[in-house]
Amino acid sequence: ESLNNKTFAGIPALEVLHLEQNGLEQLSGAEFEQLRELKELYLHRNALASIGNRSFYYQKSLEVLTIAENKLKGVRPWELLPLPSGGPDGAYRSVSLEGNALECSCELLPKLLDWLERMYRSNGSAAQSEEQTESSEETSWGEFQCAGGKPLPDVVKECEGQRPAVVPVATATVQRTIINDDFIDYLPLLI
Repeated sequence: ESLNNKTFAGIPALEVLHLEQNGLEQLSGAEFEQLRELKELYLHRNALASIGNRSFYYQKSLEVLTIAENKLKGVRPWELLPLPSGGPDGAYRSVSLEGNALECSCELLPKLLDWLERMYRSNGSAAQSEEQTESSEETSWGEFQCAGGKPLPDVVKECEGQRPAVVPVATATVQRTIINDDFIDYLPLLI
């Protein structure tokens, strides 16, 4: 099953859309373009294997997004949902990603962790329910899986173990130039 960019034409004021458990397999990127007032989008428990990076580009009012329990592999949430740069206005209240394989390579891990930290900081409920957030001050990434099937905390430990034990230190290089009278005589005069 799939949607197209005309599926929701004619209802631009729609604020809540439930599409969970509909067997959707992909989002190419323009399906929700007409829904600029959308605040809540529920896409969990579908068969989504791919989501275009611009799928949520036009949803500046989006507060709740659930894409949990799909078939996504190598998800880069910072590309799907760039965090708003401004304060709490426009920030997501809840984003649910669990049950999908995140892109967790050691090279991209800093971007992922930064995105998750900022998401938690901005709304307190990126992947946890409000009750869990209120009872727990610690951020737990245990419910997130990486593309290789490993839990995110395990990948974080592996990547930390791959860091070089000795950090190269930059040293200042001093260049010495020997200037004598003969050398000065051959320099052209620049005015």
